[in-house]
Amino acid sequence: MQHTKTTTVYLFLILTFYINCKNIDNKDIKNEIVKNDTTTLELKDPESLVSNTEEIKNESTTFFFNKIFNKQMFPLDVEKTDVEKEFRTKKIEINKNILYFLDCSTEIRIKNDKTKNYLNGQQNIEIYDDILSEFNFKLTEDVKYIIPLYPDNKCNLPSERFILLDKNNLLFIYKGYLVLFTKSLNSNPEDVELSKIICDDEKGNMEDGFITNCVINENLKIAYDIFIKESEINEIKYLKKDIPLKDLNYTMNDEVEVFYKNKINALSIELFFQGGETFITFANKNNKTEIIIKNFPQ
Repeated sequence: MQHTKTTTVYLFLILTFYINCKNIDNKDIKNEIVKNDTTTLELKDPESLVSNTEEIKNESTTFFFNKIFNKQMFPLDVEKTDVEKEFRTKKIEINKNILYFLDCSTEIRIKNDKTKNYLNGQQNIEIYDDILSEFNFKLTEDVKYIIPLYPDNKCNLPSERFILLDKNNLLFIYKGYLVLFTKSLNSNPEDVELSKIICDDEKGNMEDGFITNCVINENLKIAYDIFIKESEINEIKYLKKDIPLKDLNYTMNDEVEVFYKNKINALSIELFFQGGETFITFANKNNKTEIIIKNFPQ
């Protein structure tokens, strides 16, 4: 009986030692994977690659070739028309964390960063914005971009990185040119119509208020018309369809007071509600109009 108990104890100790050794081995393997893939340090599972990205939802998203920007990012002896021929019938599809291009698919990661960090300084941002302004685009303060999960994948991707300009537009560099792919609800690239107003994401809080910065590459009058037609802010319904030529104030439905104030190449609009205030300013310089929308809820 004593011999049986002793044998049982030995077996228990051996089993415990074996399990501990396995745990140590597993930890070493996991640590080695993290060390070898420095871009996954904060990710716990593949689903987290896209869970915080509004542009790429769970359903499949398809971007069709739209345009090649005229200016090159850097001088290469490549004709724009040759690049257009390469992409004219192409599309890029993203489904969860998989990117499909031609007959190939590769696992991707969607990341966020400050644009200034991503492009290594303000000077590079200005180069991008100068080229993007051709089609009324502008980089925002933060950037979302796509990179392959495995850089040595065998897919013949046109670029190692893709910038998500917004929920509808995908951008990358190819042979010195910026290439634009655009999402079309009708799955027909010819039906794609680019927005003429470019807005950053709204920032702020209930205590300090909210602010949105927009830009339209037109003079003040045209920019105002575009803003009335394309802006999605709730206050649009209280604004004049045509820009007033002089200072103006009026009350609508006894619920909001509106004040227009004109200056040279500038316009400010103040709206006062029972539940808060909204200030919209237009400032035109070099045929480009910057718009600032400030909301202060009460």
